[in-house]
Amino acid sequence: MKNLFLLLAQLAEKDGVSGVLSHRPGLWERKIDDQWTIAVNAHKEPVESLTTDGMNCKVPPFHCAVWFNGRLAGMYSAYDAWMADGAAANLKAFRLALKRAIGVTRLKPSADM
Repeated sequence: MKNLFLLLAQLAEKDGVSGVLSHRPGLWERKIDDQWTIAVNAHKEPVESLTTDGMNCKVPPFHCAVWFNGRLAGMYSAYDAWMADGAAANLKAFRLALKRAIGVTRLKPSADM
C-alpha cells in the first residue's frame, strides 16, 4: 500500500494540493478518470464523504476511499487496506489509473501495489 500513497502524493503535487490537505476542510475528492474517484482524509478524525450517487461513507483518519463506477471499491491507508478484486475493479487497474492521472507514460510492474 505504500506505493499507492506515493502515487497519491505525486497526484496531489500535480494538482497543487500537496502539503495543504490537512489545512483544507473535509476531504480531498478527485475524479481519477471516467471510472475511478478518490476521497482522501488528511485529518485526525473521520470525515463523511458526500458523493453525488449516494455511496457516501465515513473515511477514517489518514485513509483514502476509492470508488469504481460510483460504487465503493476500496479503502486504504499506509498500513491497511481492502480493495475490490473483480475483473475491472481491482488493485492493479486502480494503480494504473493513478499513474495515468499523474502522467506516468512508462508503466513498469511492481511487486508492491
